[in-house]
Amino acid sequence: MESIRQGTVDVLTLVEALTGDVAIALEKKLGFFAEQGVPRVVINMQQVPVLDSSALEFLLTAKEDYERRGGNLKLVSPSALCRHILEITGLDLQFEILADNKTAVGSFAR
Repeated sequence: MESIRQGTVDVLTLVEALTGDVAIALEKKLGFFAEQGVPRVVINMQQVPVLDSSALEFLLTAKEDYERRGGNLKLVSPSALCRHILEITGLDLQFEILADNKTAVGSFAR
């Protein structure tokens, strides 16, 4: 997991399946961002081959927490299987899903 800050937005790039230990590490990272003030986070999922139900649940919980704090959590370019999982669970309607990091970071300025 790679993390960079672009202005007031944290960009996370995931490179492996979002299950088990990776999900726990991501949950800790998202919690850290929430503690730093108004969380504005983009998660690039282009290289994530799959995600499990616990990952979906904590992503939705983190997004809801961020919104309560005045921030947001957005997804970038989920892989085909991840996009399908988001669609069949209806979570594609809960998240703003953008094509690339630049567009996602810029979307916070609107």
